[in-house]
Amino acid sequence: QIDFCSRPLKDDRGKKVWELLITDDDRSFEHAEYFPNNRINSVELARALERVMEERNERPKRFKFFRAQMQTIITRACNEVDIAPLASRRCQTLVTWLGERVETVYKKHPGYDANAPPLMAFEASAPKRLPDAL
Repeated sequence: QIDFCSRPLKDDRGKKVWELLITDDDRSFEHAEYFPNNRINSVELARALERVMEERNERPKRFKFFRAQMQTIITRACNEVDIAPLASRRCQTLVTWLGERVETVYKKHPGYDANAPPLMAFEASAPKRLPDAL
């Protein structure tokens, strides 16, 4: 499970800080890495994923992610490192870890921005009309 998104943190220039989180289903492995906002692209993400996989000497079959707004970057990076991307809202382990990080890491960071938008706001799509046959 991976997440790559801006956090409620600002760097010393007042710019948003981004973070890559990687974990497995039972959280036996956790990786967290900050990125400056000028390095947010699929190439940088692919480099980070490759580096983490080399350090662990392990390649997962797929990466699950839940943020629709990051689908293009995450999908391109996963394809670059030959790992299947899987958009899924079933990333409970990652969401739980992210909730813990809000309290234990982000709120204690000197650049914490209490006015930042919530980290885990799911975008609800507009309802669609069902076919008359149903």
